[in-house]
Formats: sequence, C-alpha cells, structure tokens
Amino acid sequence: MTNGRRLRPRLAWVAFALPIAAAAVVFALRWSDSTPESVDVAARAPRYSTVEELVAASDLIVLGRIERVAEGRVFTDPADPEAGIRTQLAQLAVEEVLRGPSVRSVVLEEEASLLDGTPITVDGASPSTAGQRGIYFLIADRNGTANYALIGPQGRYLIDGDTLVSTSNDPLSTSLADRGLDGLLRLL
Repeated sequence: MTNGRRLRPRLAWVAFALPIAAAAVVFALRWSDSTPESVDVAARAPRYSTVEELVAASDLIVLGRIERVAEGRVFTDPADPEAGIRTQLAQLAVEEVLRGPSVRSVVLEEEASLLDGTPITVDGASPSTAGQRGIYFLIADRNGTANYALIGPQGRYLIDGDTLVSTSNDPLSTSLADRGLDGLLRLL
C-alpha cells in the first residue's frame, strides 16, 4: 500500500505535466519566430539602360502607398504541377499619376512565394508590404485582369525619409535612386 500511495502522486504529476510539455513543444514548433529563408529567383524582364527606355516601356508611372496586401493567384508549370509560385495582390493608393491614365488606385500583382510557402525575392527585391511608399513603374496585365505588375526589378523606388531606395542594384536604378525623390520626379 505504501508503494501504491507514492506511485499515484508521481503518476498524477506525469499525467498532468506530459500534455503541457507536449503542447509547449507543438506551440514552439508551430509559432516560432524563425521564418523560412527566402529564395531569390532571376527576373526574365528586360533591363533598361536609360530613364527614357524605362518610361517608354511603362504603361503607368505613379507615386503611391501600399495600403494592404492579399493573396493572389497560383501559377504552376504545366509539365510539373508541383513547381510554381503564388502571387500577392498589393492595393496601391495613387497619390499622383506621373505618366499614364488617371487612376486613384491600382492592384499590383507580385511574385510572393513558392507553392510550399517559401518566400521568394526577384533579383533581390522582396514583395511589397503595407505602408511602403514609392514611385512605381508599371505594366498592365495582358491576361484579362485589371492588375498591374512592376516593369521588372527596375520598377520600384521606395521613399525612405528624404532618400530613394532602389529595389535593384543595376547602374540605372542606382543612378535614379541617387537623384532622390525630387530629382527623379524632375526626370519624369
């Protein structure tokens, strides 16, 4: 009887502690702070060497702010349905149209992740996030949606205080960002 009394409190403790420990492990694994490392993919967009080429290739150039971001479409490789990307739809509130038709808002569709959820960057440029403000060089979607896309990695210049930050590191993008917001606006 003595051994039975000592064993019951230990079993009760184990029965109580084991589910809590298991829940803690599941919680730590599921909601850990570690986010998957992004994969960089190469853009197939043309590279421009002058601001005139960049402007001529754009359907719309705007100064605006990303209001919100939502899930977009899924594109798969017909030869391998397991390979593909997910896009995101960024609602871009237009503060000023610099070139193109008058609009108050556009939906910017961007590559966001692989099918398994791994984040992607395109030539080092991350997808837009809510609150970002910048100058966007856009092309209209030719596949029947009203969405726009960046003209390529050279198509986004984020405003950070008094400076412009290019999301591409090619010579034209670096030169345009170095001009600052007022300098780039004067070129357009």
